Amino acid sequence: MANGRRSHAAKKAAWGSSGRHPGAGGHQAGGLPPRADSLAALVREQLKHDPFSGRIDIFRSKRADRLKILAWDGSGLVLLWKRPEHGAFRWPPISDGVMRLSA
Repeated sequence: MANGRRSHAAKKAAWGSSGRHPGAGGHQAGGLPPRADSLAALVREQLKHDPFSGRIDIFRSKRADRLKILAWDGSGLVLLWKRPEHGAFRWPPISDGVMRLSA
């Protein structure tokens, strides 16, 4: 490392040979899949719902200090990321692996 900079080889080793972050295909350390495509696949395969139906799916980290909101707006997937300035989100209980929210 010269002048405080990592070499291209060191960066590639840290990120893997594909150039993608090691968590890019699975779950990050905080428990949230990183990309809209990964979340859509999770909705389709694990929850057995259509992520392109107009529904909104909300995913939270294990510590409840971050969440990702996945929605279909009619022309593409929208992924929102939220972290409260202080503390964590409060959630209702989980029933059968799903937390149901209503407005």
